[in-house]
Amino acid sequence: MIEKVLETLKDYSMLGDAKNITVALSGGADSVALLNIMNSLKSIFGFELKAAHFNHKIRGKEADRDENFCKDLCKKMSVPITVGEADVPAIAKSQKKSIELAARECRYNFFESLDTDLVATAHTASDNIETLIFNITRGTGLRGLVGIPPKRGKYIRPLIYCTRDEIEHYCFANELEFVNDSTNDIDECSRNIIRHRVIPALKEINPSLEKTALNTSSLFAKDNSCLENAAKNVYKTNYKDGKLDISNIVDLDDGILSRVLRDYYFEKCGETADFKHIDEMLRLCRSEGTISIKNKRTATVKNGFFEIIEPFSKKEFEVSIEYADNTFFTGTQKVNNLLLKSMIDSDKIVGELKVRTRMPGDKMMLAKTGITKTFKKLYNEKKIPSDERDNLPVIADDLGPVFVHKIGISERVKLSDDTKKVCIINVMSKAKGE
Repeated sequence: MIEKVLETLKDYSMLGDAKNITVALSGGADSVALLNIMNSLKSIFGFELKAAHFNHKIRGKEADRDENFCKDLCKKMSVPITVGEADVPAIAKSQKKSIELAARECRYNFFESLDTDLVATAHTASDNIETLIFNITRGTGLRGLVGIPPKRGKYIRPLIYCTRDEIEHYCFANELEFVNDSTNDIDECSRNIIRHRVIPALKEINPSLEKTALNTSSLFAKDNSCLENAAKNVYKTNYKDGKLDISNIVDLDDGILSRVLRDYYFEKCGETADFKHIDEMLRLCRSEGTISIKNKRTATVKNGFFEIIEPFSKKEFEVSIEYADNTFFTGTQKVNNLLLKSMIDSDKIVGELKVRTRMPGDKMMLAKTGITKTFKKLYNEKKIPSDERDNLPVIADDLGPVFVHKIGISERVKLSDDTKKVCIINVMSKAKGE
């Protein structure tokens, strides 16, 4: 099985120049095998190995058992481990989300906080076929058929060529202990039904089902990437002042134009449009007028421009910028957090400051986070209502955004002990028509 892992690492250039890699360790057979294999490879590739375990607090004592198992395993292997936890059931209830979605968000937020070059997760070829079938049953476009990406950002899946049966055999052959999640044995969720009933039936038709599914999803991924990149370029070129210029793109193939409309809808509304509304918007683009779409929004085409209008009242903002000597931030005294979110070091500004609203491709490293994120992600994390996003003031210099109202300032212009002059940003809001 190690040969398959080495093949995967090579095929997708997974490791790059990574100096440290963290294995997401649940305690199950897949992640224990992954930790064992990566531990055997660290001297060959020259990386430092760590582990991370996240306790979702879903299965009570069993979840605590898994956490203790992971700690003990890492101690035996002399692998440093970081443990995180969250009361996922309580979070899911308060945010009105499914347990599965809340668990995934909490888990990946934990992974994002880790000081590591790469996070290796134990997704397998068996997980990949289950994902494909699950997406087909709930209804999906091509994007849902690409399966689990072997590599995305800092996340790598070294076991993606391996089946679950191969991994369990590896664990038994190498006398590796692991824990079992009891919920995996109960046919009360869609994935378990697929795993226990659908997959065995399909393997009677094709015993090499996992390999075939990997090849198929790889082909889908290439096709989808081509369409997505084409749509992205069209979107960037034709997004203008909150509207979509469709005068030169209305005759594009539906595969491209539907993706452009999907991205525009998400940018404007902060949520995903379903197939029905994308089809309605496609038809509207090839005519002219107004239709009602999801959540009382309206879509309109006029003079070659497509626009989605929220039913809520917008706000106008008045922005002023004051320059002053730094008497606010010294080695012994700091201003309150609210003021720090609206003050920048004027000597770090490149070129001239401009006040505008968000634009496609906007991103910023928020002060003290160390992570560059798109505005879309920042707005989602701060729970900024979708109807406000296109109207929030953004202040940018020649290198890009340095301040976003209700979000904060960029890391590159934050105050420090060496700051001599500051820009103080004041934003006042008022409802339209006042």
